[in-house]
Amino acid sequence: MDILVIIVGIWFIALGAYSFYYASSSKKSGDIKAGWIVGKNIQLKNCKDTKGFINAIYQKTIIFAIVDVCGGLGIIIGTLIDFVVIELISMIVLIVFYFWYSSAVKNAEKKYLSPSFKAKATRKL
Repeated sequence: MDILVIIVGIWFIALGAYSFYYASSSKKSGDIKAGWIVGKNIQLKNCKDTKGFINAIYQKTIIFAIVDVCGGLGIIIGTLIDFVVIELISMIVLIVFYFWYSSAVKNAEKKYLSPSFKAKATRKL
């Protein structure tokens, strides 16, 4: 059972590391890759403001990445020293930040990534 919990901790650390990489590469390139933070069902061609989305979500993604790495380390450390309270607190913090981050991404998607009606109007039928 301990090995499974350690694997979960490592998974959270990897999730945080990739989220940090995704945020910094999106900020540098100005592109959003569908499938990680943004759902694959979002059409990025006719979006209102992709730069605005990146700016709105960048700091939140960095915070989420830091919390994931620290939470994963908390889970691993709690398991290794056999202190369940650390594991429990880490899991609760991870769950709370997951819901906070998901809400922030959904709100930013609605505000910045909804289709631009101006772009649709210029297309010929």
